[in-house]
This record gives sequence, structure tokens and C-alpha cells, in this order.
Amino acid sequence: MRESLQSRTKLFVENRQKIKSAFILENIYMYPLSAFMYAQRGLDADVSAIKNSADLIRQKTGLFSNFRGTSKLAVATVMSLTEDPKSRIDRMLSIYNKLRKVFPGSEYLTVAALVISDITDEQIEDQLIMRTKSLYNMMKKNHPLVTSGDDYTLAALLAKSDTDDITIMEMSEKCFDILKKEFLSSNAVAALSNVITLGGTRMQENCQRAIDIFEGLKARGIKYGTGFELPALGVLSILDIDIDSIIEDICETDEVLKKENGFGALGIGSRQRIMYCAALAMCDYYPSSQLMSAAAINSVVSVNIANQIAIYSSMAAASAASAAAY
Repeated sequence: MRESLQSRTKLFVENRQKIKSAFILENIYMYPLSAFMYAQRGLDADVSAIKNSADLIRQKTGLFSNFRGTSKLAVATVMSLTEDPKSRIDRMLSIYNKLRKVFPGSEYLTVAALVISDITDEQIEDQLIMRTKSLYNMMKKNHPLVTSGDDYTLAALLAKSDTDDITIMEMSEKCFDILKKEFLSSNAVAALSNVITLGGTRMQENCQRAIDIFEGLKARGIKYGTGFELPALGVLSILDIDIDSIIEDICETDEVLKKENGFGALGIGSRQRIMYCAALAMCDYYPSSQLMSAAAINSVVSVNIANQIAIYSSMAAASAASAAAY
């Protein structure tokens, strides 16, 4: 294992423990996400700065604000990494309110606001938001049953492209046709297709790279997740990284992480763990990739919301069954 990757992986584990100890009531999936955002930059987690940012969120938002939901720790972490956290939350809230005029409010929209505040200047954010809506509508038209809130962020990232909207969607559909033969989930395949489209006109080659990385890991006994984790695999496929090298890096990182508390079956599980292995491996090549950060945040929030829906559905079903018994 390369010394730089070993050092970053160790930092990631240490950061997770620090953040977990400081935020004991947060969802377990959020600790490694915050830890990664610091480790990506080669930094020790600044718990005090994260707490101060979380306090700002509470001061700036109402009790039922989506900024206080699943994504709160991620938003606070992003704020803590900026020179002026107050200005950052003000801008995210402003963008969120603009997005609310064209999308329903949700925690997915907080992630979109966070990402838009990262990728564009204030002077042109209005145009980017309207293009985000236009692209989302096209995505919804092409895949009405699987396009939903978790695609807001991808639509925003696509809106930053210099390619026109029609060409973007044509490229995405070509990717979808290739990838659906390999992966079963239409929702995940659509998201993966959109990420690969961000890589430009080499989409056929990059689709094959994504498949090759997935199959290469499988041959090494590692099952990469085919749900919300797939977009992060797409990020790897569009970056100029040797496939054999990235597979080796992921495998070596997984050997380390699976021995650590919080990364096994009683923690975040193998699928999320391997996504972080991929993200950490990428950092040595592209340490400032905004796209991987966005993919990781969107994945974790999506997993959390999906888990919540599953829990609520189970509770509702149990309640209905109990009522029927009387």
C-alpha cells in the first residue's frame, strides 16, 4: 500500500472517531462522510469548527428546516472547511430558497444547494438553477419512474457543462443503454449514466471503464454496491487513472478499513465502506475533486432517506397488521 494512501486512510479512520465522539446522536452513516471531507484535504477533523458551524445552522434555520435533517452534519462540515462559515450558510440558504421556487422542498435540495454554492459564482447561479430545472425535467421525461429528488444534484452538476442540454441527454441515454446490461437498478444506472456524461464525449469508453472496474473488483472478491454507490464509481471511470492501479488501491484500502470499528456489518456495511475505499484511493490522484465529494454526499443522504422510508414503511405495515388482528 502506498505510503500516501496509507496515511490518508489512517487520517480518515481517526477523523471518523473524533467526529463520532463529538456528535454522538448523529446517524452512523454521517460520521465517515464528514471524516472523508477532511481526509480528502489531508486535514485533521476540526471538531470545534464543525460544532460552531452546526450552531450557525440552528441559528439561521427553523426547527423543521431540511438543513437540520440528515444532511446537517455534512453541511456543517462543508461550512467548517471555509474561511467564512456564516457567509457560506447564508449563500446555501439563498440558493435553497431559489431552488424551492422550481422544486419541492426536501433534504435532497439541501445537497443541491450545497453543491451549487461550490461549483458556481453568485452572479450566474440563477441561470444555473434554471438550467438545473430544465435538465431535471428532461431526465424525468426520459425516465419518469426512477427520476426523483436524488437526481437534483446530478442535474445541477450537468448544468455546469458547456454542452447543450439535448446533447447531454442524448449522451446520457447512450450510456444508459450500455450500462443497463450490466447493472440491474434502473435508478442507479440512470445516475451513473449522468455522472459518466460529465466526462464528455468519451462516454462509451468511460462506460466500459466503469464496467471493468466493477468486474475487476468482483474478481478480487469485492462486490461494489449497485445502488446509491454507483455514481461514485462513475467518477473513477471518467478520471485519467489506470484501472489496475485503482482496483489495487481499493482492495488494499478495504483490507485496512474492514478491520476498523464502524466499517463492518454492524456499522455502515460493505457497500458504503467500499465506496469510501474508492474515494480515498482517488484522492492521491485528484485530491480536490468536487465531483467525488458531491457523489459521496448524495449517496449517503440517499441511503439515509431510503433507510428512513424503509423504517417508516415497516412501522406502517406492522401497525396495519396489528389493527387487522383486532
